[in-house]
Amino acid sequence: MKHICFFLSALLLFCSACKKDTVKATEVYPPSPLPLVKFLSDKPSPASGAAGIVTTFNVKGLDGKKGQFKFFINKMEAEVVAVREDAIDVKVPENASSGGSSILIDNEYYFGPAFIVTGKVSIDPDFNTGAYRANAPINGIFSRRGNDNSLVIYGEFTDYKSAATTNDAVSRIAVINGNGDFSTGEERFKMGKLGLDGPVTAVAETPDGKYLVAGSFSRCDTINNLNGLAIFTGRNGALERTSVDVINQDPDNRPNDSKALVPIFNAGLQSFGGGFTTVISNLFYKEIDGRYTYTAIGNFNRYSNVLYERSTKYSYQYQYVMTNQLVRMKHAGEFDSSFNYDPILKKGYETGNGYIYDAIRLPDESFIVVGGFTTFNKKRVNYITRIDAVTGLVDESFNAGQAGADGAIGKIVYNEVTGKIMLTGGFKNYNGQPANGVVMINEDGSVDTSFKLKEIDGTGISYAGQLRDGRIIISGGFSKYDGIVREGMAILNPDGTLAAGCNAMGMFRGRISAILERPSVNGSKVLFIVGDFERFDNKEVGNIVKIRIAP
Repeated sequence: MKHICFFLSALLLFCSACKKDTVKATEVYPPSPLPLVKFLSDKPSPASGAAGIVTTFNVKGLDGKKGQFKFFINKMEAEVVAVREDAIDVKVPENASSGGSSILIDNEYYFGPAFIVTGKVSIDPDFNTGAYRANAPINGIFSRRGNDNSLVIYGEFTDYKSAATTNDAVSRIAVINGNGDFSTGEERFKMGKLGLDGPVTAVAETPDGKYLVAGSFSRCDTINNLNGLAIFTGRNGALERTSVDVINQDPDNRPNDSKALVPIFNAGLQSFGGGFTTVISNLFYKEIDGRYTYTAIGNFNRYSNVLYERSTKYSYQYQYVMTNQLVRMKHAGEFDSSFNYDPILKKGYETGNGYIYDAIRLPDESFIVVGGFTTFNKKRVNYITRIDAVTGLVDESFNAGQAGADGAIGKIVYNEVTGKIMLTGGFKNYNGQPANGVVMINEDGSVDTSFKLKEIDGTGISYAGQLRDGRIIISGGFSKYDGIVREGMAILNPDGTLAAGCNAMGMFRGRISAILERPSVNGSKVLFIVGDFERFDNKEVGNIVKIRIAP
């Protein structure tokens, strides 16, 4: 018993020695100081209004500090009219645009609710931004001939307004109405289950309601052998096909193999060895004696068509013509050897030493092409040149004696009403005059010096186009224009200054491809803007928006 007691005493002493002292938790970091300023509501009163009005923000922590802080509406400083215990009154700056509010005090920013600055520009009330959306970029838009309420859009999208189904594709080209709603009637493009297997980059509409469609595609639904070109009828949007005679190698057992149903437009354009994905950038048609010719401009180097008389129903034989960047095709796709073709060498003339990015056609039917080239037809041209409508060769009277641009030109936009041309790109000078990536020129290539681009902050301008009234829309990666906050888009007067009342809208984010002017409504200018963008006036959109500009 004595040994047991001794053992228990030793065990208790051991356990007592192993017991750890209780450690109290201590704060490693001191508590964060309470903010000096706190916004008390998620919107001011009023929450929207024109420049110059006074609005009230519910905010605490500024009482007695007037003159010790600055207040901003979308990064533009606003005049502080009054400061109270839980609110301040501020005057909306004349050059303000829609966006968030902020307070700067003691070198710290405090961010508050947005204020909507109303102006002359707004999204058309009939355009449903939540529904009228393309799921990928839209490259172009135009009004259908003879139907003022019907428009055609084309690009990379495979759905519009969530209308595509497993049995009815909405693929790269679609008809919409004047409000932007998807057409579900007979006048729409019928694409079957699969649609086109590549983007549409250009469309030429003819007076008889047909469309030559160009792009990087080889198939429409189950129909192959398109080679980037196809004609669709405007009546029901179907791919036009025809029956041709072909070689039948086994007529006794396969009598139906003597005929083949093929696309009616028998032509294709291909590019080999190049890195530019847009093979055809522009298409233009011309009517001659009731028949059409089509001029294609881009970055191809070979024309092809099928020799059906040497082909079978299952194996086509092609003929090729080596021709670069410019080609003219006849009514059904036949190669026109009178345009950009050397009959001695049996191939197209040497064209640009770099890519063509864009082109326009002038009223005299000549073309102006722009891109990354510095020579064309072995002549020095510096990123821009005019092409003769008849021969397809450089018109040396264009921009005569001048230097052109000092960098690549990415976009050219022509206004037939004003006769002016807007160029955008990576250049800093045009014809020896400062341009900073944007310049207005005349049809002869000379600079219109009445337009002066102001200083921009940001990554530059990717689009500039003049409206019929002379005002100019620019877009790009800039955050300020002429010292005024303009996030991605601005509307300018013809001289390059900001158009009064037209620049209150909030952020634009993305790239504009094209702008279509529509008939005015109650004196307001109506525009469709398409491209690759997700926001307009701080609102989510899907690569298309319809806007109004009040007079």
